[in-house]
Amino acid sequence: MTTPASELPASRHFTVRRVGEGVWAAIATPGAGAFGNAGIVDLGGETLIFDTMYTPQAARDLRIAAERLTGRRASYVVNSHYHVDHVLGNMVFDDATIISTAGTLDLIPDGNEETLDYIRSADEPAFQERAEAAAAVRDPVLRQSMEEDLATDRELAASAAEMWTRAPDRTFERSLTLHGATRHVELITWGGGHTPSDAVLYLPEERLLFAGDLIFHRMHAFMQYGDPVEWLRILGEMEKLSIDTLVPGHGDVTDHGAIAAQRAYLETLLALGREVYESGKSEDEAAKTPIPEPYRDWGFASAFSPNMRAIYARLRDQASADEAGQP
Repeated sequence: MTTPASELPASRHFTVRRVGEGVWAAIATPGAGAFGNAGIVDLGGETLIFDTMYTPQAARDLRIAAERLTGRRASYVVNSHYHVDHVLGNMVFDDATIISTAGTLDLIPDGNEETLDYIRSADEPAFQERAEAAAAVRDPVLRQSMEEDLATDRELAASAAEMWTRAPDRTFERSLTLHGATRHVELITWGGGHTPSDAVLYLPEERLLFAGDLIFHRMHAFMQYGDPVEWLRILGEMEKLSIDTLVPGHGDVTDHGAIAAQRAYLETLLALGREVYESGKSEDEAAKTPIPEPYRDWGFASAFSPNMRAIYARLRDQASADEAGQP
């Protein structure tokens, strides 16, 4: 039975979109605490949640939405990778079996605690300083990105005292199939690109993919934590899947074409970074590189400068290793 849009659960943190029969995407509202997207899948007799968002406030609404849509509590929660905007909400699903890659399990505790330590130590003067820095930015797209990041962190800070790290219970190495009464889903990892270990959720019969942060749709990808060359290889594997509908880790619901767009973004920044590095400029100068025209109106504009720093550092480190005769 199709759920009318007017009857879909409402939350200030995200918008629920029906992407298939018994399948929904929770698309994060910028600056409202969710930060990362999530998915809800009715397996038939069991419910699966894909990623759990950034704040417990958003995660609680996600849990309520899933229970309303499927009529039951979640049996499974899948973490696509270790970044906090996809796993901090795990604490709200303490009665579910949480699944990730083995690599993600190793990374979650430190990643969570580092963020929680930062947010617990942040005080109003620190937030005010960030607000003033954002207000001083002339580029409206960049200024909006900075303001949204600040609003999200303020919301997390409001609940930081109650938060705790909920680690996955079950891991897989390459793939894992979960069966329900009405459908099966596949968890797949091709290694690490966005982070050292990334996983996706694939519904083959529905030709539907929850891609996690391997895909940012019309958003600047965060490239500081992974390997962009491996990321490109993984996108090649992803393209082999039959996909009509793709739910990215950030941005609105899209389709198979988002994979080529993600590849173009990575290749553009890698080429730009190489050009800057080979011209003899510094890392600071690389960070001041203007955003290329095709991406100037994309969300998460605040990620572009750190991306250029990361690419520059990667090229510098590789050159040093080559000089030392290291592989």
